[in-house]
Amino acid sequence: PKYDAVRINQIYEQARWAILLEEIDCTEEEMLIFAALQYHISKLQLSSEVQDFTCESEVDEIEAALSNLEVTLEGGKTTSSLEDITDIPKLADNLRLVRQRRLSLRTIKPYWFVFKDTSISYFKNKESALGEPIEKLNLKGCEVVPDVNVASKKFGIKLLIPVADGMNEVYLRCENENQYASWMAACVLASKGKTMADSSYQSEVQKILSFLQMKNWTMSPQAACDPENTDMKPECFISLRYNKKYKSKQLVARILEAHQNVSHMSLVQAKLHFIQVWQSLPEFGLSYYIVRFKGSKKE
Repeated sequence: PKYDAVRINQIYEQARWAILLEEIDCTEEEMLIFAALQYHISKLQLSSEVQDFTCESEVDEIEAALSNLEVTLEGGKTTSSLEDITDIPKLADNLRLVRQRRLSLRTIKPYWFVFKDTSISYFKNKESALGEPIEKLNLKGCEVVPDVNVASKKFGIKLLIPVADGMNEVYLRCENENQYASWMAACVLASKGKTMADSSYQSEVQKILSFLQMKNWTMSPQAACDPENTDMKPECFISLRYNKKYKSKQLVARILEAHQNVSHMSLVQAKLHFIQVWQSLPEFGLSYYIVRFKGSKKE
């Protein structure tokens, strides 16, 4: 089927209201990214130069972007059933394993990690990888939680793996953005029972890298526009929790600072980036329900 601007706008509006109504949790840094993108999108929508979506080049851009987005939203469908069962790639690299000890002490040790199929194995070093691993972790059904601070170059992955007596918490520390994106994407797919041979793997990696880049943008030292000369209502772009936390002028200044780094985007690009950042949130795709068990008064 052919897609148009209506389809992409529907997904954007769904994501926007999920953020504003706090249906999904996000950090202050992420909220500024969302606010800057919303502000940029609202400016473009008011501009007469971008109101005409009927031009061929714009329609082609939307259709191409939506095709990629649909693959991501559906978890990636391959064109060939053999693609996911043959020549499954693997990751092998030095990562650091963080273990929680008593009295809030932590130990951080480097190991040689190998990610194959939907499992992670780790060894004392690269040379011992031909033997038995110290431990093998099956990630099917696990919870994957990002722990990232771009400013301090902290790229962590927290894995909550179901075991017989509860949850096994494993924390991996990556060296840089590229390593983090590759391993994080593999973990996300593995938690859904998919391997890196799945067609959505590369798009997942790019989505994570794009998200990290946007986090970097919010800390850019570029000069922002003067808040005094800007007609902006930050309460339209920020959730109630953060509106109460800061004064309006403070929010305007921070949104404008973040906006400097997305101001080059077209309307379609901005909406897609908003959707991609929304998808990257740890709680994306999770729904919570209150249940009552039969014969019990507890909820």
